[in-house]
Amino acid sequence: MNGPIKLSIAATSKRVDIANVVALTFFNNVQLPRRSRLDVAMG
Repeated sequence: MNGPIKLSIAATSKRVDIANVVALTFFNNVQLPRRSRLDVAMG
């Protein structure tokens, strides 16, 4: 991976717990390039 990566995860209120686990697991286990973004939207 050469440039920054932007990952967005969105979920409904019933699936927020799953979206949080996916985002946190990805953040902790994948080595992202500098200036990458991980957005989690809940609604």
